[in-house]
Amino acid sequence: MHKLTKTINFRDIQKHDEKLVVGSAKVPDISKGIPGEPAAWFLGPQAENNDLLKELIEKSQESVANYRRLYSEIHGDPSVITKAIKDSELYKTSVEELKSAHQELLDYLSSHSTPFASLRYQGHMLWENPLPALAGYYATMLHNPNNVTIQASTATTPLAIVLSMDMCKMIGYPVQCKNEAWSHITADGSIANIEATWATREVKYMPFSLAMLLDDAEPGTPLWQARDMAFTTLNGDSQVLRKASSWTLFNIPMDEVLALPEKIADLANIEDIFTVWNQLLPYTYNAIGGAVMWQKITKRDDVLAVPTNRRASQPPIMLAPSTRHYSWPKAAAVCDFGMKGLWSVMVDEYARQPVTILQEKITHCLEKRIPVAMVVAVIGTTEESSVDPLADMIDMRNEMRLQGIDFNIHADAAWGGYMIAAIRKDYGFEDKGINTNSIFLEDELFVKNTKNIPLSDYVIKHYKALRHSDSVTIDPHKMGYIQYPAGSILYRNGEIRRLTTFTGSYIGGSGSVATDQYTIGCFGLEGSKPGAAPAAVYLTHRVIRPTVKGYGKIINKSMINAKRFYMKLMALNKDNDMYECVPLQKMPCEHKGEQRQADYRRIIQQYGEIKEHNLQQCNTGNWREFGPDLNIVDYVFNPKRANGCENTDVAAFRSFNQYFYDKFRVQYEDEQTIENFPPLMVSMTTFNLEEYGEEFIGTFAERIGLVYKYMPQDLPCIRSTLMDPYVTETAEGDFLDTLIEVIDTEVKHMVQLWRDGILFESLE
Repeated sequence: MHKLTKTINFRDIQKHDEKLVVGSAKVPDISKGIPGEPAAWFLGPQAENNDLLKELIEKSQESVANYRRLYSEIHGDPSVITKAIKDSELYKTSVEELKSAHQELLDYLSSHSTPFASLRYQGHMLWENPLPALAGYYATMLHNPNNVTIQASTATTPLAIVLSMDMCKMIGYPVQCKNEAWSHITADGSIANIEATWATREVKYMPFSLAMLLDDAEPGTPLWQARDMAFTTLNGDSQVLRKASSWTLFNIPMDEVLALPEKIADLANIEDIFTVWNQLLPYTYNAIGGAVMWQKITKRDDVLAVPTNRRASQPPIMLAPSTRHYSWPKAAAVCDFGMKGLWSVMVDEYARQPVTILQEKITHCLEKRIPVAMVVAVIGTTEESSVDPLADMIDMRNEMRLQGIDFNIHADAAWGGYMIAAIRKDYGFEDKGINTNSIFLEDELFVKNTKNIPLSDYVIKHYKALRHSDSVTIDPHKMGYIQYPAGSILYRNGEIRRLTTFTGSYIGGSGSVATDQYTIGCFGLEGSKPGAAPAAVYLTHRVIRPTVKGYGKIINKSMINAKRFYMKLMALNKDNDMYECVPLQKMPCEHKGEQRQADYRRIIQQYGEIKEHNLQQCNTGNWREFGPDLNIVDYVFNPKRANGCENTDVAAFRSFNQYFYDKFRVQYEDEQTIENFPPLMVSMTTFNLEEYGEEFIGTFAERIGLVYKYMPQDLPCIRSTLMDPYVTETAEGDFLDTLIEVIDTEVKHMVQLWRDGILFESLE
């Protein structure tokens, strides 16, 4: 069995001489970044900053070379690759083979790679990477650290710890206090989601593990003194842990549960709290497994003669919206909830999770005594970039607690997490919260004036609530623009990581790591992990702060461009007798029950050419409510007949949009190279009735103008991801106009082929 020992906490970090002291390491202060120019942060669509990147790479290369030479010189080590070896024919042949193979790879990549950094790319959720991320990764990669243990990452583990603290502070989690948050970099958001599920499962069953530990305490031992330890129930009563029913134990709030080991230590006069944690480990779900755990739970209820209405009727379940990422069924399966233990909440017409439907399901669980372990809120859905009503979900949980049921809330902000930078005030190391238990107040964290921030009031409200969720997934390799792999998991209460800690003697167990050399590789799912990934994120946060003066500038441009693209698409519909472009996200007038044509005219009249300054100087502020919650624009085309009537056939609609997508995607055939890539690249998704439900599918189909006897089983949708902050500010003006012209020309050509009866013949 592994053993827990003292590990690093953010409150252990001190500042000295502009450095952050982590154990024995002195890390450059990550919060020193100054407001900058986004044009200096990226290589550019035409590699305009190539000289700058070359300089950074060359400095990295030279630094590593000097580092290796210095260490060898200190110890007088002999050379290995001698001049004689370099002069040999075999060496020369090997070098030529390396160069040749390298050139082959370069040629292949140049011919077949998708031009993600192009102004014309609007496909999947990736774009180019910040220069500090590229330079930081390259420089660190040459050292090849493994963050599984500080023994193999003496430089990058401290960097990762400082970065983790910065990630927590970015969303407003409390740090440098007793019940502080915790975070670490993961390979991706899927790993983060699975780990959050694992941790939640463990904390949900932890009261039973503690009760079993106290049941087994022997007279005369320290734990015997804590046998009758009480806790506070949801209704405020005090109850002895060992005598509580299964339903009661399944519904103790997380913070109360995680405080119990310290409470036991106090009652038992145990000085080191890790003694209690280590005594607990053999009783955890991790140790005994689900089948044995459930048997023990039901047996306890029998022994205590718990009435049926106070017993849990089955193991806990999870709830997530139907727009959830595909990693959530994985998480449910891997963490022993089972895929059937992941219940779906059908989204509304806005692709958001309705709190009313969610509450109905939780009320059902309350009535049937089905414990709920976790509820997932998606903050930026993969297909629609919709934001679930997180603040309302948290309020609803408070209501349900009064009725006797509790659950963790996880915010899956893998895509949208960095969007919070658009409203996040600047912050440094010395923030309120040191040596306190209080969370930050809203005014301390977020800017007050949001009228020029291109996020709706709805979105801003729910981003401010991230700090109240129990755990959050944020991917720096998505809207943080970092190269892969770089996901992250954040926990509001860092004590939860004790439940997902596994050690080996060579990574920090058995005293192999000194007390001032903290290791973080023992936390979570992963073993070996690149130190270069957190180094890349660290350097990027150092240069581009995740606040209004750093990432906020990029986010604002991306969001404004998404709204402008949305409005330019809608402007195509004015007096258009060939087709209609229908957005997934409703127009503002549709919310009032008006026809979309009203907003088509309004867009032209109020916003003219829809330049950035037109938007930001608009007195009405309506532009902030246009378009999607975040920066993925979903839309479809429905052709009109020569008489002006729109198509009503579902099959024709599907084929038409599939044809459009096939025109504007990178084909995978070997013969297609960069010379014949399309002039615009988009992606496509499909909304399935089984996953999205009748409200979503029916509303969208009706808005498109489709007529059907039976509800369509699926509807295709074109998807444009607007991450590019440059697209409207080129040397020749707004490049969106070029892309809109490409779209309009092709769709009109398609409509003519359709009217002539040629289009679908070519599809067949």
